[in-house]
Amino acid sequence: MDQPLTLEERVLVLEWLLDAALWGPYLYDLEHGRLVAASLYQRLEGAARHRSLPEAVLRELYLRADSLASIDNTPDSLRPALRQAVLPPAPPEENPGSPTS
Repeated sequence: MDQPLTLEERVLVLEWLLDAALWGPYLYDLEHGRLVAASLYQRLEGAARHRSLPEAVLRELYLRADSLASIDNTPDSLRPALRQAVLPPAPPEENPGSPTS
């Protein structure tokens, strides 16, 4: 009879399955990777601001997002600027007093 998996082993299995689900169908579709990365970056900015995730988790998720955005081979000092380039442009703010509203 097989031994049951430990919690750490289960997490590793889930991590591998999630990576396969993300990368598998879109391995050569760079635009899909950038869209996933942009979503992660937006969520990570909020999590960092509110300190809702441990630092080690933030670092690891940023590394994954950088890989999806194809900026993982750039120097660490350039990554924050490149991450901003991956994000979609912010929608224009509405001003209720402006003539265009």
